[in-house]
Amino acid sequence: MSDDEVYKIEDGEKIYDKFFNAVKVAEAKAEEEDSPVKIYRKLLRTFEPVAKIHPDGEQEKLD
Repeated sequence: MSDDEVYKIEDGEKIYDKFFNAVKVAEAKAEEEDSPVKIYRKLLRTFEPVAKIHPDGEQEKLD
């Protein structure tokens, strides 16, 4: 698993090796909590936000 393929969900501990999997979990969490959830990608030694998933399923890229 390379660093550019490591994702995690806001306030989560689990690591995902595919962006698609992280999005699916974030969609469920956003709907359950009725608030947006950020997805972070590992860059070197830190995690940087790459997307925000809204409760209605809308995805927003964060650059």
